Amino acid sequence: MNKLLFALAVVFLLEYFMNHNLWAAQPKPPAGIVSLGGSNYAFCRIDDEYLLQNEPHAWWKPGVLQHAVGAFHLQETGYVQQSLQMMYQSGQRKIALVLWFMDIAQDKAAKGSQWPGAVPEKYKHMYGHTIDGAAGRLCPQHQENLRNLLELIHKTGFETVTIRFAAQGINNPMEWEKWEDARYKENLSFILSTKQIVDDTLKDKVEILYDLGLELGGLEGFCTEYDKRLWRDYTNKFGTSDTLGFSFAVNPGRLTNMLKIYKESGLYPAAYAFDVYFEADKVLDYIAQEFQQCDINNPAIIIQETFYNDSQTLKELQAAVQKHDLRLLYIVQWQVERAKMYWEKEDGQKYFRHFSVSRPIEYENYIRDK
Repeated sequence: MNKLLFALAVVFLLEYFMNHNLWAAQPKPPAGIVSLGGSNYAFCRIDDEYLLQNEPHAWWKPGVLQHAVGAFHLQETGYVQQSLQMMYQSGQRKIALVLWFMDIAQDKAAKGSQWPGAVPEKYKHMYGHTIDGAAGRLCPQHQENLRNLLELIHKTGFETVTIRFAAQGINNPMEWEKWEDARYKENLSFILSTKQIVDDTLKDKVEILYDLGLELGGLEGFCTEYDKRLWRDYTNKFGTSDTLGFSFAVNPGRLTNMLKIYKESGLYPAAYAFDVYFEADKVLDYIAQEFQQCDINNPAIIIQETFYNDSQTLKELQAAVQKHDLRLLYIVQWQVERAKMYWEKEDGQKYFRHFSVSRPIEYENYIRDK
């Protein structure tokens, strides 16, 4: 009996270590970076029709951009789980889900559809990169998808999950010509209802962070009022411990604009998230300067987007960290390679490519142990 119990114990430990990736050597963050980062997991997959040429029709063609939440249920068994495991095994410990959302039917009614063909039933709540946010919530299938994806992320071993809200089309305050109160309330409802699903699924299991407005930080026009109201409405309910506020597509002055809003409220986010690509060291130069000018000392910084698996970016970030004594928590990559961010057609014109890899698996250039 003792031998049998011993054998069962050995089998249990073997399975535990294998399932939790504990046999592999544990990677470490690079010098100057506090912890290991990871990827924005925007899509389950991106078809070559977009990746190879970025033809405009491919952006809107149903099924080309298969959103991580919207198309989760359409993937073959084990595909998403395999992707997450490969990401983890490459050293990734953080993951961000990007929720581009809008009222798809009303946006198409107002602007016309970018896709002239018929939309299969299975894609009716997806439109290009966006998912449906009609009535201020995910559709039932996408609610189920989100729960199942979050469970897989937790099971894989990721330590931090960031949910990035990105209102699009008629829901995007950047496009408003007047204050759209009904749209604001719809967006707020979408954020709160989605947060409820995420918290119910992951609370006390992993760290959860919320980006309330992807790259809306510090923008002017109706974005200023939108940021003020959303910051007030969110923090009145939940405080600041689980939010990054509004992430930044970095340009001089935007951080200063956003810090004024935070100062007026008396509340500041848990960390500041920046999307940084070319010349990352120079970008962090003026980020550090704006923090200093606004009397923000030793802020926690996250690189929430940057080039995919890029050693040059790491060197630039490390140089800036050392120069300004910055507290850079971690680096989260985007699914676009430096050398492939632009592509050239036969006419010699260059075109912007948002994505160049289908799955964000590789990460070795952002870790110490390679």
